[in-house]
Amino acid sequence: SMRRLAADFDNYKKWTIKERQTTQRTAAESLIKKLLDIYESLEKATCNLGQTTGGEVADGIKLIYKEFSRILKSEGLETISSVGVSLDVYKHEVLMRKVNNDVPENTIIEEIQKGYLLNSFVLRPSKVVVSHKSIHEDVQNQEKPGEEKGG
Repeated sequence: SMRRLAADFDNYKKWTIKERQTTQRTAAESLIKKLLDIYESLEKATCNLGQTTGGEVADGIKLIYKEFSRILKSEGLETISSVGVSLDVYKHEVLMRKVNNDVPENTIIEEIQKGYLLNSFVLRPSKVVVSHKSIHEDVQNQEKPGEEKGG
C-alpha cells in the first residue's frame, strides 16, 4: 500500500541521516586523534617559550597554539581531569600505583599522558599513577606511639 511505502521511505531517510552523522563523527574523531600529537607538541613548545625570551616567533607560535586550541574545543574536544580526582576506569588508564597515605585510595597523584573527551566520549584515556595505602601505615595506626603492649 501507499501508506506502507511512505513509512518505509521515511524510515530509510531517518536511517540515512543517522548513518551520515555516524560517519561524520567517526571521521572527525579519526582526524582529531591524528592531530593530538601535534597539538601536544605545540603545547609543550608554548610552555617552553614562556620560560625563554619572547620575540615575534614566540608570539606567533603562541597565537597558533591558541587558535588550534580554540578550533579543537569548538569541535567538542576537552581534556579529562586527572590529578587529585578519584580513578574513573572509563577515563583513566592506570600505569602505576604508588604508596601515598596523604590521599584516599585510588586518587590520581600523577598524570603521565593527558586524556581527552570528544563530545563526551573518551577519545584517549589519561595515563595515570594512582595512590594506594601502605600496609605498614595500617599497622602503625593500630599501635599508638608511647603505648605499651600487654598492660
